[in-house]
Amino acid sequence: MAVTAQIPNNKQASGNSNEADVEAQINQIRNDISGLAQTIADIGMQKSASLTRDAKRKAADIADSSDAALASVQEQLTILERDFRTKVQRNPLAAIGIAAGIGFLVAMLSRR
Repeated sequence: MAVTAQIPNNKQASGNSNEADVEAQINQIRNDISGLAQTIADIGMQKSASLTRDAKRKAADIADSSDAALASVQEQLTILERDFRTKVQRNPLAAIGIAAGIGFLVAMLSRR
C-alpha cells in the first residue's frame, strides 16, 4: 500500500509542474501577443504619420500650382482686356455695331 500512495503523489507533483509550465507558457504567449499588438500599433502610427506628411506635401503642391494657374489666367485676362480696349478705341463704330448685334440676338432669344 505504501507504493500506491507514492504514485499519486508523484502524479500530483508532476501535474502541478505541468500546470505551472502551461501557465508560464500562456503568460509568455500573452506577452508575445501584447508585444505584437504594440509593434503593429507603432507601425500603424508611423505609416499614418508618413501618409499625413505626403498628403500635406501634395496639398501644398496643388495649392502652389493652382496659385500659379490663377496668376496666369489673370495675366491673360489683363492682356485680353487691354487688347479689347485698344480695338474699341481704334474702331468705335464697329464696336457699337457688334454690341448692338449681340443685344439684338439676346433680345430675340429671351422672347422665346
